[in-house]
Amino acid sequence: MRVSAAAAVVFLLSAGSASAATPVETVRQLMAGAPGQMPQTIRCVTTKELQSGEGRRLDSRAVAVAIRTGRTSVVLLDWRKVCWPLHLFRRGDGGGRVEPALAIQAMTSVLHEKAHVNGVRVEWRATCWAIPGVLRQLRRWGYTAKQLDAARSYLTVELERHRTSVYKLRGRCRV
Repeated sequence: MRVSAAAAVVFLLSAGSASAATPVETVRQLMAGAPGQMPQTIRCVTTKELQSGEGRRLDSRAVAVAIRTGRTSVVLLDWRKVCWPLHLFRRGDGGGRVEPALAIQAMTSVLHEKAHVNGVRVEWRATCWAIPGVLRQLRRWGYTAKQLDAARSYLTVELERHRTSVYKLRGRCRV
């Protein structure tokens, strides 16, 4: 299944185009389609800005962070690794510039941070919370059952090999 799942993800780029004019609007649309409270602020930032995390030092592999201060939440997303690939993918003109797998990873990062905004503190649980949202959005965008199965396998099997221990699902996630 791994080979066919990875191959099927390549075909995901064939979806129609979206109306979002900017990368931040694309992210907002994705977040709005998932349950829960929206963050007050969503910003696409450089990797350097993200690493400072508004005064908090992040792991160098981080591509997104949700910062809560009282009732206020800010989500910072890496422009190059999350916002731009997701925007190109959704716009439908990514062509050879955007790997569908990267767009799916970007979607997962966005919804993972929305889980944190909604009080999910454990990293693997935030990822579990994000995966069904990614699949629902792909379904809304018209993906077939076969494509959704491939994306599900990619998210739960393929990416699992690259997750650090606190993000590992270890079969605890029902998708």
